[in-house]
Amino acid sequence: MNLNNANTSDLTRVVVPDEDTDMEATNHEIDAEPSSYQVACFPTDHTHLVQASDGIDNTTTDDSSSSSSSESDSDDEPHLVSILPDTPSLESPVPSHTVKKKKKQVRKPENPRGKYTPHSSDLMKQSLFLKLCGHSNKEISNMLNIPEATIRDHCNWHQNRDGNAEPTRQKRSSSSKITEAGSQFLVQTVTSANTLTLQQLQQQYFKKSDLLLAPSTIYRHLVKKCRITIKHAHPYPQRYTDEVTKDRRVTFIKDYIHSGIADYQKNCVFVDETPINGNMRRNYGWAPVNQAAHVHVPQMYSRPRTMLAAISYTGLIEVCLKINKVGKGGGTKTNDYFAFLNCVMDRLDEKGLKDKGWNIVCDNAPIHTAHYVQSGVQKRGYSLVLLPRYSPFLNPIETFFSKVKLLYRHVEAESQEVENTISGQTANMNDRLKSAMAQVTPNDYVGWVNHAISYFDRCLTREDDL
Repeated sequence: MNLNNANTSDLTRVVVPDEDTDMEATNHEIDAEPSSYQVACFPTDHTHLVQASDGIDNTTTDDSSSSSSSESDSDDEPHLVSILPDTPSLESPVPSHTVKKKKKQVRKPENPRGKYTPHSSDLMKQSLFLKLCGHSNKEISNMLNIPEATIRDHCNWHQNRDGNAEPTRQKRSSSSKITEAGSQFLVQTVTSANTLTLQQLQQQYFKKSDLLLAPSTIYRHLVKKCRITIKHAHPYPQRYTDEVTKDRRVTFIKDYIHSGIADYQKNCVFVDETPINGNMRRNYGWAPVNQAAHVHVPQMYSRPRTMLAAISYTGLIEVCLKINKVGKGGGTKTNDYFAFLNCVMDRLDEKGLKDKGWNIVCDNAPIHTAHYVQSGVQKRGYSLVLLPRYSPFLNPIETFFSKVKLLYRHVEAESQEVENTISGQTANMNDRLKSAMAQVTPNDYVGWVNHAISYFDRCLTREDDL
């Protein structure tokens, strides 16, 4: 297959076990010029993956200017605008004296009967048994060292409460300071502006009802009465729920799903890419008390690689890791994506799925929408289906990447040593990726596809905040 205007990059295939196909290493010709692309199975030559540009440029530039250009440079000075809020001047502070009020010591009256000593329920049951045996309260008091009044009250409770002799505790009933109208006002306020602090809610409620509540009172009322809690906020663009996006989602469901062109469980392959960094570790670590948890990584900055993957309802189809050649940077480009699609279609051809109505589903990223990508996929006997914008929940591969990255962060205890060489870091990354993907089960793929299918009806009902 030929590819025009190929960038200088490598796609390194991650070997995935397959029961139906032979997993011997094969090289696919991506371009007429082998120096532009090279597809190889793991393990690969690590010396070929060395990136000389990973180092830090130590060259410095002289920013000093001559005295003759000082007048011309004065016009380029930054223009700063103060945004300091209006506060009292601190030039002549007024000393303030605070007088601490002495707390009144309230003396509690002593119990004339002496200090109350609680008794266990087993001991009180034993006193009831002795009472039924015919012993008097005084005899039981001497035998168990329990006051006679306690024995008498316990027996009376046992008779009057149908055998329940435990003391009853009366709950305090206090009227709430927040009325029904005030509760509705708080709910409407936090619903319309859910990032307000408790102090801001306190001020809003004071303006509304002329009643100053404690922040803790507002918090308890929202949590216990209104069932509203404060959580970690996630930015959500407004275009995710605008009418144009909703219309495109409805059109996609009707044109591809209801028409039977794309069946997520039978004839769809889901493709996408994601960055992978060698420094990715768990966000939590063990450390002694009052000490920070330090995680050793090869270096603070590590150039990310791009992992391109394709999955289906039955499992993993293909995974490749894009590694730039020496001196060549940049992210994933259209040529890289199209080269990966050819690898995916080669795997589908091996299974005899060519010209059988199979679809390659991906999002509408700019690198996915080139005209020659669509025509190239059709020439191979497949169809390229683009998802509507801002709809990652319709692509099951997003949850696949989420779990692989989670497992990728879990470095095994035997491999905690830090690789100092670039080739060693690349080999460690490959091993960690293969170990992470090996832990994904077939039930995971089924669950991810079914989870994406559950959003179809929600898209048709034009639901917000998907």
